[in-house]
Amino acid sequence: FTLYAYGEKFAIDHGSGNISKQSESHNIVFVDGAGQHNAGHSIGTDGRIESYLLSDFADYVMGDATAAYTTYSEFNAPGWPFSWCDWSWGYVGANPVLHARRRLFVVRDAGTPPFFIITDDMDKDGSVHEYEWRLHTLKNNTVDISTNPIRIGAASADLDIHLLFPDFSETTLSTEDYFNEVMDPNSTLLKVAYNGVNPRFAALLFPFDATVAEPVVSREIHPWGYVCRLDWGGGVRDVIIGNHSGGTVSWGPDSLLTDASVAIVRTEDAHVIRHLLVDATVFAYDGVDHVRFFDASATCALDGDVVQIDRGDAVFSLLDTGIEGIECRGESIPFVSAAGYLFSESVVASEGAPVPQALSVSVYPNPFNPTVFVRIETTTGSRVRVSVYDASGSRVGELMDATTTTNVTTIRWDARNRSGKPVASGIYFLKVSANGYARTEKLVVVR
Repeated sequence: FTLYAYGEKFAIDHGSGNISKQSESHNIVFVDGAGQHNAGHSIGTDGRIESYLLSDFADYVMGDATAAYTTYSEFNAPGWPFSWCDWSWGYVGANPVLHARRRLFVVRDAGTPPFFIITDDMDKDGSVHEYEWRLHTLKNNTVDISTNPIRIGAASADLDIHLLFPDFSETTLSTEDYFNEVMDPNSTLLKVAYNGVNPRFAALLFPFDATVAEPVVSREIHPWGYVCRLDWGGGVRDVIIGNHSGGTVSWGPDSLLTDASVAIVRTEDAHVIRHLLVDATVFAYDGVDHVRFFDASATCALDGDVVQIDRGDAVFSLLDTGIEGIECRGESIPFVSAAGYLFSESVVASEGAPVPQALSVSVYPNPFNPTVFVRIETTTGSRVRVSVYDASGSRVGELMDATTTTNVTTIRWDARNRSGKPVASGIYFLKVSANGYARTEKLVVVR
């Protein structure tokens, strides 16, 4: 990849030159000091665009370079493209890997300056190796590797590289002068080295100049991956989740829940206004389901009043936040509306069966003293769980965990905790979950 911004060259790539420098001259990941297969000069190695999604909020592309590390290109096979062709001189230098996938995200919503996320999911063979994330920058630029973010300084702008994963303290950083042996300008090579298995490098790149207001950036490492938060001011926040677990994870006081491998969620005053979800089946925020894919995972983006999905045949439900269209690669996807959600037409059986009913919850009276009634509407035979939490997030009581016998269930809470003692006046939260949906209602106890 290359990155030029605000008139400066921050990440540069060198043209073809000495055969021995085919990998060394590019911004890729090395394993044990070696890069991709050396096919020589313009002789290409295999790589492909595996998936992508474009939206007004953010663009995403994933490239699979597994074959580029592992073997020479099929187009360099003997006798291709002519019977007399012999490329055997370029068959040396393979660096076999189990997989090598690079994901690039460009967040370019008009409300904030653009920023970039690059992730590299590479595994040599399931054992420990030295992985080295490499970036070439223009020789005249300065590179400060003393802190996270790493800062590349140019004459009129800067680039902050926030290392999101692995933890900055577990990496070894270095720079060196690089002579590329071609007419392109020479560079300073930045190296971020990590010894381990499948390091899953992730970096946020934020270029800026004197006219750009930087966000407040915070980073967290979790057993399942990482979280990065960008606070832009004015109530606008981006949350980036890298989920390496392969399952569903939850984060933060707003209970952002998803099984997406990467999720970028923009909120304004604690309301979701944009998102990009990669390979997801579920996304919920503050106890409310926003996205469900029922048949298989999909990549999708909400960019205002339009949702982009990478599969036209996806079976979905989407929270209706004023959505006017659902598209796949520029083609409209038909949908129906019911109970505050938008459903793919494929959810409705061909015989005209009704759209699956979303979970509906209402409480009354509220505020109350001492009793509140909870009305739950869902499909008969659903397992429903109802819990109450205080303002600190501690569970106060479990009101229901049972299977319904009708589509409407009403229960009551007498404002008592699990020990049967009256709770104090204040704000509490009722969480109801059923059929993969969840709803949260705020309760006010007045003594």
